[in-house]
Amino acid sequence: MGVLDAVNNVAARMYNLYHSKGVNVTLKDPKLDKILEDAVGAIDQPTGEKKIAEAARYIRDNYLAIPIASIPVNIATNPKIQGWRFGKMGSSFGVKLNVGTK
Repeated sequence: MGVLDAVNNVAARMYNLYHSKGVNVTLKDPKLDKILEDAVGAIDQPTGEKKIAEAARYIRDNYLAIPIASIPVNIATNPKIQGWRFGKMGSSFGVKLNVGTK
């Protein structure tokens, strides 16, 4: 995974958690939505990192969310599994596997 891919991954996770169209439907903040849209749409690493940091500060400064837990997930596969998609919020619940014919 390249650096820009990693930045985009973080931006996408933040979008899903905090954007009004993400999975957290109780949070509706147009200013935060704009920051997250800019982060997801960033085409270079410095811009993406700046927008992610701006979103994190905005969330912290406005007490929009207070994370209290993190659930680690381990996934074991075999050579027939060619990829998978996580459910909402990166959860392992609802994982969809792509099984190949190797």
